[in-house]
Formats: sequence, structure tokens, C-alpha cells
Amino acid sequence: MKLIDYYGKLGISKDMLLSLNEELRLPNFTNFQELTRSRHEIRLESLNEMKGDKWPYNIRMSGKEIDNELSLSVHKWKRKINILYEFGDYKVGFARPGKEAAIDYKGINHYPYCEGDCCKDGKTLSANNPPDVFPLILKNNSLVSIRKRSYKTKDETKSVGWNFERVFKGFELDGKLSSNSSEFIFGMEILGAILYRAAFMLDHKKQENKGWRLVLPRDSFRNLKSRISYLPVQDFLNYDGSTRTHDVPIDVMIYFLDILSINEDVKVDTKGIKNLMKKGKPQDNGRTNTHLTYCNLVATILGRVAIGDFSYQFQRKAGMADLSKSKGESIFPLLSRNLKLDLNNDISQFDWFKNH
Repeated sequence: MKLIDYYGKLGISKDMLLSLNEELRLPNFTNFQELTRSRHEIRLESLNEMKGDKWPYNIRMSGKEIDNELSLSVHKWKRKINILYEFGDYKVGFARPGKEAAIDYKGINHYPYCEGDCCKDGKTLSANNPPDVFPLILKNNSLVSIRKRSYKTKDETKSVGWNFERVFKGFELDGKLSSNSSEFIFGMEILGAILYRAAFMLDHKKQENKGWRLVLPRDSFRNLKSRISYLPVQDFLNYDGSTRTHDVPIDVMIYFLDILSINEDVKVDTKGIKNLMKKGKPQDNGRTNTHLTYCNLVATILGRVAIGDFSYQFQRKAGMADLSKSKGESIFPLLSRNLKLDLNNDISQFDWFKNH
């Protein structure tokens, strides 16, 4: 079966594919290391904005103080909330300090090759991460991006920020849309393509007095939203095992993931990949491999990557399972620089785990 026939079975016309490809296709480059190099300065500016004094470091808190704030209304927080994106009732931003910036946090192990002053004596430093932030989502000025848990023997709830587990389950749409439906399949492909582009900040625009901000490609996002309007993320776990989810609008979640990835650039910079460079070469650690892990998850849900491959990589790389940069165009053909030609190729040439 040719790729054009595969999309035809989903009810997707060639005109629609080519139209979306105009927005989503990758720029021309010689090799994928060139793509990394060409986006390095933009990533570095974004990193330096987050690390700089634009959002002050003047609040010192312990880990327990930070955890305890999550049970309070944000109006009672000691930390200031900084908003980067606003959409209707929703705001997406962060608070500083984050958990890893707590004064008593010692969980950041610098890389053995860290060349910073902190590791000059040859010892690998274990310390905190001062620029770390707590990414968040507010709805009507109430915190959404936490999960609360109740206990049978305690008249209390415990609140924790969203982690990868919460977000990953949201990508599966809580079973509310059949994974065999054309809406789901093509919607997830558009989402994967958008996230791949965000890994390299291809849709970020420099905004006056605001730095680099993600601006979603208009037609592609409109098509995505018509198919997958929200991601359901668990926000309450009862002691009896019952749960509650919050339906997070798809654009709000994409922007939340973007701030998570900025914070990953902060972390790898602190740990020793200074200025996102190693031995004079730009690296993908941080934002890029975090976003490519989202892409790999989407590809796995679509059956284009084997669950076993994703799981093994996630375990082997200690929480990252990034999609190979070179596989982006074959896994998500909307990214292709040669889609007109690709549509006439047999689907087996795209190396999908399941050829549908």
C-alpha cells in the first residue's frame, strides 16, 4: 500500500496533506547535526532568559516549604508566578524556585565531564539547581497542574506537581477516543509533527521584551484541535483507587510542555553541558531530547514504534527515550521535505513497527 492510499483510508486528501506540509515541513539542511547547530543560538537565548535576573532568585525555600505551598491557593504562595502564555481562562507559566532549587536539595549530580568552576577539583558535584522553576497551568487563577491524593486513614490530601507519568497518560486520551479512528490517528500525527518542530524551536518567534515564544502553526493547529481538542490528565487519586481527570486544552498542554523543556535546558546546563555545548559542539540534551521523547511516545501510541523499543530506551537512558532525529520525517511524514514524492512510496519503506 502506498502512503497516499494509507491517508486515503483515513479520509485525508492529498490537498490537505500538502497544505499542512507547507507549514510543518522541515527546513533544508545537509544533515541532522546541522539542524542542531542552526538552532543552538535560539535555544541559548531562551536558556539565558530563564537563567537571568528577569525573574529574580530572591526567595529561598526548603523542599518542604515548596511542597507545602502546593496545598495552598496560589494567592497565598510565597513564590511569585510568572506567566508566559495566556488563553481564555488559562495561563501557563512557572514559579521560582522549583523543587530542585530548594536550599536543602542535593539531587543534582554534575556530569563527570563538567568543566564548570564547581567541578575543577575533579570531583563530581552533588548539589541543587538554583535556576530550576516549577512549570504550571492556572485556570481562573487556580492551579491545575497538580495531582491530589486522599488517604483513608488521614483527613488530608497530598499534592504533587505533574510528572512525566501524568503527562504521558494524557497522551493516551484516557481511552476516550478510539486509537483506530481517523480523527485520533491523524490528530496524533499532527501533534507529533508540532512537537518535533518544537524540539528545535522551529515555530518560536522573538517577541519584543518577551524573548522567544512558541507560536503554533495556524492551519495545522486548527486541524489538530478539530480532532483532539484536549488531553485528559489525572488530577485527583482517591484512596479507593478512583480518579478524576482535568481536560486540558491541547494548546495549553503544548505550551506547558514547552516550559518543561526550557527547564530541562536549565538542568543540563547546571549539570555541566554549559551553554548547551560539549567539547565545542551544540548538544541535543535538554529541550531537544525531552521533546523528542514526547514524539517517541506519540509514535509508540500510533504503533509506528514498538512498545518494547520505547520502554527499553526509557529505562536505559534514565527517563529519556528520544526519537532519533533522522526518523522524524518517516514517522511523521507531514514533516517531510519531499512529501510529494513520499506519497507515492510503499508504506513499508517508512519503517513503521505496524504497517497498518
